[in-house]
Amino acid sequence: MLAYRNLKDIVDKVIVWETERRGLYQVAAVALRNPESRKLVELLEADLAERLRILCELDLRKFGGLEWMKIAALPSDDEMVPRKSISRDSSPEDIVRVIIDAGERLMRFYEQTERSLVSRSQKELFKSLALFTSEQIRSIRERIAPGA
Repeated sequence: MLAYRNLKDIVDKVIVWETERRGLYQVAAVALRNPESRKLVELLEADLAERLRILCELDLRKFGGLEWMKIAALPSDDEMVPRKSISRDSSPEDIVRVIIDAGERLMRFYEQTERSLVSRSQKELFKSLALFTSEQIRSIRERIAPGA
């Protein structure tokens, strides 16, 4: 299903999703038992916080923020970051799985949005978001051991 949105609407929604994803990292930082895994999640959360700050401060007019774009309909917040699927009582493995799943959903959304855009600067913005998210997922998969 296609919808028409302007860049500001999309970026505002992305900020909501990324803020929710940051909350997942904060829960993981408390729950993970392995100090190295906890340190990695804390670093990734700080990196995401910086990315969020930059995203919030973007001058979207430089990216054509007032123009309407035809993109796939925006998924619901719960589809993108399932907030209720973990708690402080969840196992470290479950928390890591939810973080990776949420990151993969966001990455697919960024890639799909990038493919549907025409403006080069908008494409680069979403390509950058997809790459950043991909790197975070890779770091988690490579460096957080099972049983963390």
